[in-house]
Amino acid sequence: MSIPLSQLLVRNTLYNALGKSWGILLNLLLVPFLVSYLGVERFGLWALLAVVSGYFGLIDFGFGSSFVKYVAACRARSDDEGMNQVVRVGVVYYLVISLLLCLLVFPWIPEVMRLFNVSPTLFAEARFVLGAALVVLAVQNLFAVFAAVLNGLQKMDVTNKIALVIATIRAFGMAGCILFDLGLKGLMVNQIFVSLLNGLVQLRAAYHALPQLRLRPWTFRASLFREMYGFGAKVQVSRIAQMIAFQMDRVLIGFFFNVTLVAFYDIAIRISTAMRAFPLMLTSAIVPAASELDTRKNRFALINLHLRGSKYLIFLSTPLACFVILHAAPLIRLWVGPGFEKSVGVLQFLALGYYLNLVSGTASTIAMGMGRPDLEMRYGIVMASLNLVLSLILIVTVGFYGAALGSVLSLAVGSFYFMHLFHRLIGLPLGRFLKLFLWPMAASFVALFSIGVLLQGTMPSFPEAGRGDLALFLGADAVGFGLLYLLLLHFAAYFERDELLPLLQKLPWGRAVFGRSS
Repeated sequence: MSIPLSQLLVRNTLYNALGKSWGILLNLLLVPFLVSYLGVERFGLWALLAVVSGYFGLIDFGFGSSFVKYVAACRARSDDEGMNQVVRVGVVYYLVISLLLCLLVFPWIPEVMRLFNVSPTLFAEARFVLGAALVVLAVQNLFAVFAAVLNGLQKMDVTNKIALVIATIRAFGMAGCILFDLGLKGLMVNQIFVSLLNGLVQLRAAYHALPQLRLRPWTFRASLFREMYGFGAKVQVSRIAQMIAFQMDRVLIGFFFNVTLVAFYDIAIRISTAMRAFPLMLTSAIVPAASELDTRKNRFALINLHLRGSKYLIFLSTPLACFVILHAAPLIRLWVGPGFEKSVGVLQFLALGYYLNLVSGTASTIAMGMGRPDLEMRYGIVMASLNLVLSLILIVTVGFYGAALGSVLSLAVGSFYFMHLFHRLIGLPLGRFLKLFLWPMAASFVALFSIGVLLQGTMPSFPEAGRGDLALFLGADAVGFGLLYLLLLHFAAYFERDELLPLLQKLPWGRAVFGRSS
C-alpha cells in the first residue's frame, strides 16, 4: 500500500535528521582529538585539503544534482525503464569523469601544495593526502548514482540506516588512526576504505529497492544525457557559488596568510556548519516530494509546503543562531580548549551569515524539485561575485576577520535576492514569508535577555574555567533559554495544531498520545 505524500515527507525528514545528526555529532566529538593529535598546522592542512578536493568535485559540471529529480519524476509516472535509463547515463558519465579526474589532476598536486604555502616539512605528507582525497572523490562519484536512486524513490529510511553505520565505522577508523599514530596518511586510507564500503552497500540497497534495475551501460541514451546535463549545468553555478560562499574564505586565508590561521578559521566554520545543518535537515526530503507535486501540477500544495517548511526552519534556526552568536567564546573554549580566541569573532560573523542563508532552504529545495535551477543559478552568480570581491577587499583592508565579514554581507544579499525570485515564481507576496520571523525573533531576544539576567554572575571566568564549569553553565543557559522560548511561542500560538500533528505522530510515542494520522 502506498504511503500518502505528506506522511512520506515527515517520515523521510525524521530519518534524514537522525542519520545526519549522528554524523555531525561524531565529527564534533572527533575534532578536538584531531586538533590535539595533529597539531594546529597539520589540522589546518587537513581542513584546507578537504576544501581543495571539494573544488575538484566540480568537475562533474553539476550533473549529479539532476539524479534525484529525474528518478523521482520517473517514480511519479511509474516509468521503470526511464529510471533505468537515468541510472545508465549516470554510471557511464561518472566512470569517464572519475578516470579523467585522476589523470588530469594527479600531475598538478605539487603545484597545488606550493600555492597554499605548505611548509617543506609537510610537503610529502600533503601530496599523499591530496592524492588520496582524489581517489575518495572518484569512488564517491562512481556510487553516487545508486544513492540518488534510493533518495529519488524516497527510501530515506534505507539511506540513513546506511549513513548511521558508515559514520560509526568511519569514526572508529579515525580513532584507530589516532590511537596507533598512523598520521594523516592513515586517516586518508581510512577515508578510502569507508567510501568504498559505503558505495558497495548503496549499490546492494538500490538493487533491493528496485529489483527491475538493469545497468546495461551499452544502452546509454545520448538524448537523456543532454537533457540531464542541461539541468545540471544550471545547478553547477549554484554549487560553485555555495563553495565560494562557504569555503573560499579558507582558501584565501591560506593564500594570504598561512595554514595555521586556516585552522582557527576552520574551527569557527565547523560550529557554524553544524548550526546550519541541523535545521536544514527539515528540507532534506523535499526535492523528490516537490518534484512529485510539480509533476501533478499541484501549485497550492507547493505553496503550502513552502510556508509550512519555512515556518519549521525559522522556528528551529532563529534561537540556535542567537545562542551561538551570544555564546561563541565559551562554546569554542569548551569544544577545543584554550588558544583559539581568534576563532570567536569569526564564529559570530559566520553564524549570522549562515542563518540568513539557511532560512531560504525550503524555497531552494522546492525550486530544485520544480525543475527551476535557474533561480539558484542567478542568485548564485550574485552571491559568489559579492563574496569574492568583498572578501578580497576586506582581507586586504581589515585582515583575518575580513573574510568572515565578506561572507556575511554576500550571504545576506544573495538570500534576499533568491527569495524575491522564488516568491515571484510562485505568485506569493514576500511579506507572507517575512512575517514568519516576527515571533521567533521576539521570543529569542526576550528569552536570551531573561535567562542572561537570571544567570548573571554565574559565567565562569575564562583563565580559570575548566570544561566542566563551562559545560554546566552552557547547559543551564541552553535549557532555560529553550524552555522559555518554547513557552513564549506557545502563548503566541505560533503553530496551529494541524502544523504539528503529523510530526508528533511520527515520534516513538506520538501515535499513543496523539492518535494515528487519518
